[in-house]
Amino acid sequence: MKAMIQANIAVEAMIANGTRGTIEEIILDPRENAVHEIDEDGTVTLKYPPAMILFRPNNPTHIRFPGLPEGLIPLTPTRGTFTVEGRDGVTTKGVSYE
Repeated sequence: MKAMIQANIAVEAMIANGTRGTIEEIILDPRENAVHEIDEDGTVTLKYPPAMILFRPNNPTHIRFPGLPEGLIPLTPTRGTFTVEGRDGVTTKGVSYE
């Protein structure tokens, strides 16, 4: 699946906002069930963020990771919190994963 990095993950390795590449593999969280229901449109809904995504940038990087084929970059989700105050004064808090 084609993908684009949307954060500066490792600028020294040229893995930064705008880096394009391909997701080679999605490694699920071990708490996920082995069997997933697939919606009519092919969507699979997970309960947890993936444990890791293996990303292959279109432009090769000089960084190598032991145990992985050359060119693959392991990405793990990061958790962030946010607060949004609406015009009506209502505050909404949430959690996001990147």
